[in-house]
Amino acid sequence: MRLLKRLTIFTKVLAAPLLVIVMLGAVGTFTISSLGDVVTSVNDLGRRSVLLQGSLHVKADFLQQLAYIRNYILFGDSTSLDKIEDAQTRVYATLDDMYAHAQSQETFGRIQKLRSLQEQYDAVLDSVAAQVRSKDTQSATAILQSQGVPLMESILEE
Repeated sequence: MRLLKRLTIFTKVLAAPLLVIVMLGAVGTFTISSLGDVVTSVNDLGRRSVLLQGSLHVKADFLQQLAYIRNYILFGDSTSLDKIEDAQTRVYATLDDMYAHAQSQETFGRIQKLRSLQEQYDAVLDSVAAQVRSKDTQSATAILQSQGVPLMESILEE
């Protein structure tokens, strides 16, 4: 009987560390699983942040292009053309960065649509600049109002 009692105590002493090790393993597994979810959520937030910031930068660059072309029409400031080209370059770089972070087909489609609208807008700005160079500011203004402004509105809505 004493031997059985001692054996039970001995078993309990050996089983206690094993039980603690099993419990630590379960807690560790749960922690690793939870951290995986946190990492996924943080990565998703980072991706969405890039898309949101990119969208804001693209809109700001579009509006700057409009301001620069108006300055060029009104004042004949040739440095405005360089600034327009810089803004266009930034727009394409931002769209490329956004495209790299997009995951859904809808987002890909919207970014491609923005790129297409930017290319159309670039063509309008080129024709406006050509009109201003030939000293026909009225035609340049008319082109900007009839073609550029509707494109700008559709870009800003996107």
